[in-house]
Amino acid sequence: MTSTVRSNPAGGWEFSDAPRRESTDGPTKDDFEEDLSAEGRTDQGRNREDRSFEDDVEEGHTKEVRPEEVGDEEDRSTQDCAEARRLHDNARAHRLDIQRCDGCEAFRFPPEAGCFACSSTNASWVTVSGRASLYTWTAAYPPLLPYFEERTPWPIAVVQLDEGPRMTTNLADVPFDEYEFGMALRAGFEELAGDVTLVVFRRAE
Repeated sequence: MTSTVRSNPAGGWEFSDAPRRESTDGPTKDDFEEDLSAEGRTDQGRNREDRSFEDDVEEGHTKEVRPEEVGDEEDRSTQDCAEARRLHDNARAHRLDIQRCDGCEAFRFPPEAGCFACSSTNASWVTVSGRASLYTWTAAYPPLLPYFEERTPWPIAVVQLDEGPRMTTNLADVPFDEYEFGMALRAGFEELAGDVTLVVFRRAE
């Protein structure tokens, strides 16, 4: 037995275990199909399970993507790792470089194999201005990795670059209680042990 829910005019909701009755009012499926037939649109009344993938491609409802256009999972994983490595290498050189689509020129972050806007797989790395504003923030508490645990609570900020994309990062030399939405920021770099460089943001001067 199926429980039903209905609104109570006095406020709140009422639950009932009474079997739900199907309404017999209004047009039926047969009426609908008869109307379509009279209008010469019987094909539009077919159920989804009656349609084939080729039907959708032919009518422009979807696009056929061939395997060679996508590549296998291992190739995509290798490419993703290479893009992430490029990002960190640029940070070690104290450059904030992000991807820009060669097709529609949309900036994107984090680095991806394809463009979210036009699906192009061609992109270039571009050094951006480093100007940003504070979009939102929170704070992380233990358990954390040793480097972060010694500095808890660890502020986590999301900044919006002037070029458009948002980055998860942290603010350097800004007390947590002084964070403000829209605060003007500029990118900087913090050297860590083990040849690791973090991209951080500071107040814009």
